[in-house]
Amino acid sequence: MRSAASAAWGGIMTIAGLLLVSLAAAASEPSNVFGTAPTLSEPVPLADVLAEPARYAKREILLEGTALKVCQKKGCWLVLQEDGKDIRITFKDYGFFIPKASLGKRVRAQGMVEEVTLSPSQVRHFLKDEGAPRAEIRKVKAPVKTAAFVASGLALSGPVNQ
Repeated sequence: MRSAASAAWGGIMTIAGLLLVSLAAAASEPSNVFGTAPTLSEPVPLADVLAEPARYAKREILLEGTALKVCQKKGCWLVLQEDGKDIRITFKDYGFFIPKASLGKRVRAQGMVEEVTLSPSQVRHFLKDEGAPRAEIRKVKAPVKTAAFVASGLALSGPVNQ
């Protein structure tokens, strides 16, 4: 028969073992937050942002949508789509990347809107990174004025393979 001290020690060891297994499992799970975790709770509709980008410039906002395209070289940008509208998201100071397998995932991105003019070489670069056909890339001859979003952080829903 075991003493009370022996039984207590066995219980402590069981709890410690379970805690270690839980911590190891959590450490092996990929994080779905990249950069700084979004803190804003109310997303701005992407259609509103695209209709009046200057209205949303110079202040942090939250966008939600689906990852329509993801950089297939490094995961250094994505195109977010919501209700048939889309915007390219880059990451502040090139400070983080997302898994290339993020395509189709729900995204909550916090950051700032910018109005930008992309040179033809920048447009071709983005097309190349997303794996567009060479014929499409060669067609780009003129600059493109557009709204862009620089995210300080984002969260992806569901499991993501690294």
